[in-house]
Amino acid sequence: MPDKPSVVQTFTSEEGVVYQLLYLAGSASPWRLVIDGEMDSTYDDYGDALRAWEEVMREA
Repeated sequence: MPDKPSVVQTFTSEEGVVYQLLYLAGSASPWRLVIDGEMDSTYDDYGDALRAWEEVMREA
């Protein structure tokens, strides 16, 4: 059973939108991008998750 997710990165925009990059140990796709509490995407690889995070931050 997966553990509780760990918050790796978090950012709140001026509009109040909360962005989080989470890590869930023991999951098949442990990296998760969450926007305002809703799962946006999952990733198997940290590098892919980090690139997605950086892209979302550029747009935020």
